[in-house]
Amino acid sequence: MGLTCAKADVKTQAPLEETEDAQDRSDELLERWRSGELAHLQRVYRRHARPPQTLDRDGLVAALELEDHAHTDTLYELFGTGSCRDFCRTLSWWCRGDASERRSFLFCWFAISSTADKDALVGGDASSAELPKNMLGALCALLETPPPYHLCAKGTVSWRKFDGWARTLSDEQVWAALPLSIVSQPETERALVLEHWHEGSPGDVYHVIPRRWWDSWCAYVGWSNLTPPAPGARLTVKPAGASSGVRPRDVDASSLESDRDGALRAKIDIACVPVDVWRLFEQWYGGGPLFPRRLQEDGALDLYPVSVFIDECDANGRPRNAFTARRADRKETVQTFARRLSDGNSRLYATSPTGWRRLTPSSRCDEVLEAGSTYLLETKIEGVWPRASSRYVVGDRVSARDHTERWRSGKVIAVSETRGVKVRFDSFSSKWDEWLTSDRLRREDVDIDDVSLSEDEEERPSLLKGAVSSLRRVLGSNEEEEEETRRLPATGLANLGNTCFLNAAVQCLSHAPILRAYCLSEMYAQDINRTSRLGSQGRVVEAFADLLRQLHASQICVRPEGFKKVLGKCKPQFAGSEQQDSQEFLTELLDVLHEDVNLIQEKPYVPEPEDADEARDGLVVAARDALRRSRLRDKSLISDLFQGQLVAKKTCKVCARSSVKFEPFTSLSLPVPAPASRSFVVAVLRLAKHANGHPSLTVRVEAPRLGDVRDLKSAIAAEVKLTPDSLTLCDVARHRIYRVLDEDTLPLGALGDFPQVTDASKRLLIAYERPQLELAKTPSIDFPSSFEELAVGQRLDALDHKRQWYVGTVVDDTEPCRDKNFGKPGYIRIRFDRFSAKWDECFCRDDWPAKLQPPYSKSKGNRLAAFEIGVVHRRRAASPKKGLFGTPFLARVASDRSCRALKRAVLRQASLYGYEGSVSVISRDSLSDVDIDLDASDSCRCLADRFYIALNWDSSSTYREPLSLQKLPPVPTSPRHYDLASCLQSFSREETLSQNDSWRCPRCKKSVEATSSIGLWRTPDVLVIHLKRFLCTARWREKLRTDVSFPRRGLDLSKFLPADAYAVYDLFGVINHLGSLSGGHYTAHVKVSPCSSFGEEEASIAFEESERWFHVDDDLVEAAKPEDVVTDGAYVLFYRRRRLSGRLVVGHTAVGPVAAGV
Repeated sequence: MGLTCAKADVKTQAPLEETEDAQDRSDELLERWRSGELAHLQRVYRRHARPPQTLDRDGLVAALELEDHAHTDTLYELFGTGSCRDFCRTLSWWCRGDASERRSFLFCWFAISSTADKDALVGGDASSAELPKNMLGALCALLETPPPYHLCAKGTVSWRKFDGWARTLSDEQVWAALPLSIVSQPETERALVLEHWHEGSPGDVYHVIPRRWWDSWCAYVGWSNLTPPAPGARLTVKPAGASSGVRPRDVDASSLESDRDGALRAKIDIACVPVDVWRLFEQWYGGGPLFPRRLQEDGALDLYPVSVFIDECDANGRPRNAFTARRADRKETVQTFARRLSDGNSRLYATSPTGWRRLTPSSRCDEVLEAGSTYLLETKIEGVWPRASSRYVVGDRVSARDHTERWRSGKVIAVSETRGVKVRFDSFSSKWDEWLTSDRLRREDVDIDDVSLSEDEEERPSLLKGAVSSLRRVLGSNEEEEEETRRLPATGLANLGNTCFLNAAVQCLSHAPILRAYCLSEMYAQDINRTSRLGSQGRVVEAFADLLRQLHASQICVRPEGFKKVLGKCKPQFAGSEQQDSQEFLTELLDVLHEDVNLIQEKPYVPEPEDADEARDGLVVAARDALRRSRLRDKSLISDLFQGQLVAKKTCKVCARSSVKFEPFTSLSLPVPAPASRSFVVAVLRLAKHANGHPSLTVRVEAPRLGDVRDLKSAIAAEVKLTPDSLTLCDVARHRIYRVLDEDTLPLGALGDFPQVTDASKRLLIAYERPQLELAKTPSIDFPSSFEELAVGQRLDALDHKRQWYVGTVVDDTEPCRDKNFGKPGYIRIRFDRFSAKWDECFCRDDWPAKLQPPYSKSKGNRLAAFEIGVVHRRRAASPKKGLFGTPFLARVASDRSCRALKRAVLRQASLYGYEGSVSVISRDSLSDVDIDLDASDSCRCLADRFYIALNWDSSSTYREPLSLQKLPPVPTSPRHYDLASCLQSFSREETLSQNDSWRCPRCKKSVEATSSIGLWRTPDVLVIHLKRFLCTARWREKLRTDVSFPRRGLDLSKFLPADAYAVYDLFGVINHLGSLSGGHYTAHVKVSPCSSFGEEEASIAFEESERWFHVDDDLVEAAKPEDVVTDGAYVLFYRRRRLSGRLVVGHTAVGPVAAGV
């Protein structure tokens, strides 16, 4: 959807500009309709239209409820009813225009039959038209007024003269020419409201609306300064005056959402209207959200009831997972509220750690109900409580009384008609399973997420947290649940192999307003661009529409093979089975869909303009110009529906000149806040010789979140008064050292998460104090003076067959090596450091001293490496895997030392634990003994990588634990609350450009220091917000798990936009990312609302009392609680504007071959 194209056919701009002006006029007329009126007009149009969804002359007469007369034909020409859009546009011109527009409507109506340029009159341009004298007379006859023939020159009258004469007519005279009742007028609205307003009684429901909207409506109907009556009172009015002419917008009660716990005052902040009056307002204007309130005994409304979600039991006593939003009066009892919900004998249950807990019937609702929580409603069926009589099925959570007469939690694993129910108890193996009768069972309704894993499963890292879905499928495979799945109003998508990114994005798009109606009605077919080389010539949009039709056909599961295959040919990166980023896929998909239905067949060349001068051009003019240039190349439903505008501003610090540039966006990428530092709990273990009665210290330190191991060691060293080079940091778990963090440049993000405890049986960080080693490589001063004095174990430098000097050791080994002189008398065998035995070489007296020199005198490098190995504690009598205990430690010696020296170092540090026994070498993997003699003179390097050294304890009772559990300072918490508003503020924050990014000021004519900012200018009807959770730097990539809260309803972005911009949004979809950056899984939450092939539901704002949310995990679809939608895994958010653009609603719904055939 770019703005420029260097290689494109150049077209003349004038026709495009004229078309754009006419389009703007048409869009402005459609925006006058309110959402309730649009829904009504669409139904009327569809009722009287004929295939392919066009109105003929008789259909127009029936739709407008006109009396047929001689001028109906010209009226039909003026309406140009080729589409519902034309019908609504022309009707808005007459019914919702001011007095001047109605006069121009009459002029165009009677002039169109004698004008060649009919398109200009249909578009409302009467400036160049002439009204014949005979048609002027016919019009005046319809107006019942004498015709002004004196205005006619050469038998016609111009628009200017006609308009001057028509100004003398009253509004009632003009309206009498075409008195339409298809939409309401101020007089009819007044009469109907008076008719339906009645006195109230306790228990009646009143709707709360903003006082500001009530006042604007009263001014429109001629009841200026009318104070709303008190709840329950009748409406008393004075004679109506003149209408203000300004019709109110949709009933926007968004401001009341933030005041639910405030101090709203009746007749000052709000107006209360009866249900019947609200239905009239909903029909005429639409809007919301709904605020129904019940009239109390004292004549007041409970303005702040407790809003909860109610789930009902089915006949088997299980939750239906169909959540309905209901409101409980604060003063009423739980029993009264329950009976009001079901009109029968009912009771309520609240969630508890073990399932559902019954609420006391006599308790007040404001004392026991928590706003936003979910409660279970159980209603008696034929005198029986369903939960008491229901049958158990495999997977049910129960409390069971075992053979010891103790109640234990467990899970049903089998059901038999004869033997009863088989239960597996928590924390017990299968050999303790019991068959029990129903009188020994109680139900525990807990989520499947609470099923605990075994010890082995708990140790394995889980790459996909969504894998619990498989467990749900197994436990929920009975026929009743499968039948319930078929009735769900959402359909799953099969995973074709790492296609969860595709499934999640498509699920959210399938519930996008207008887009779904556009595809279901097949209106896209008339917009397909078969010539664009930037798209797929319509193949992708056809496959996408077919997939949406399958999803809305309520099938159990759909395999998106065809769609993926077609998309893969256009976008090869999605053709394989590799995992992809869902947000990147969404962007690419929208781009292809846009090009497939782009109405600009051949894109003209549009030069990129210079940045606008804010002081000279103004932001409004610059934004309009940028939008016009964008529409010269990109015009489709996708761009109209998903595309907004960003404004980038740069200000010179020298001359204060501000330049602005407007850019389109389809996905708003917001930075996710993240803490600058990270907290670690570290145990510091001192050397035995430095312990002095305090062998360890536990500290909590802060290190930069994007820092490395060196930063963490520096923080630890500063806390314990040591140097960073004197510490070795280790990752310890299950009584062994898993990893030595010897790479100082390793990013901290690669370490993962550590618990805030010091327990060696769990994962923790230990910083071991290093012994000071002499690692300098200096030639030996007691080196032998002759070849004959060289003995086994002698260190020396030797020149190998490739003429390279290496340090090595004289060995006595009978195993053959590659040297041909092996075994000959007079030769010694030398083993080089860091090489295995097969690379040994043999030397004789003739090689002395040319090839044999003192150690480190000829070989490269002047320092030895340090050798470190983990030391663990084990009980002799236990099995290898269960014998480890205690806190391991690290032994460290120079790499040229022998195993004997290493053993002495181990025993020195073991004294810290009170150990004086033997040591042995064990395998790191199996923990079994290895036949290596630590008393030998072999180099310690033979123990590298694959082994531990074990301290063999006869009894662990004498073991002294050096780690002491100390009281740590509390974890510092950030007082800041992260929400979408804070993300937007961070996104729009002004920053100073760096020296490398200096800006060339057009006024100063040189690179200067400047400030830069970016912000929202215009938001689309469907707003896609991308939370940038994946942070990539030059050193490390990580996923930010910051919990960012976002509203499900009433997201108001008006404070981030220019004045008077309406930007209240409601959430309808979320793409979630579970897991880590290296391995993750995508799921989706979608809010389901009805959509027929006509798409008429898109015209009105849907504020259902129940929020029907579903969690879609590939082919698994399950009902979700509304409060569970907001998680720290939210990655992409889909919002719809409450007040959708009328031009999009009318232009892309209720039309098409499918709708015509219904």
